[in-house]
Amino acid sequence: MVLVAITEPLMTIPQIIDIYAHPGQNQVSLLTWVLYLFASVLWLFYGIKMRNRPLIWSGILWMLMEGAVVGGILLY
Repeated sequence: MVLVAITEPLMTIPQIIDIYAHPGQNQVSLLTWVLYLFASVLWLFYGIKMRNRPLIWSGILWMLMEGAVVGGILLY
């Protein structure tokens, strides 16, 4: 599960590359990605509370990936 917790957020990298490589051409929902980011924050807090390292790492990675998507949407 540690491997999944680390690799799953990294699967968002193609979406991030697409947003930054082709500004203005994406049909990406800002609301959806902001809600994903909010959910990741909740999972991170839960992981910290439960002292569960896979959840903590997954939450951190998801927040970074989703933050990059949200930043790209807002920037372009």
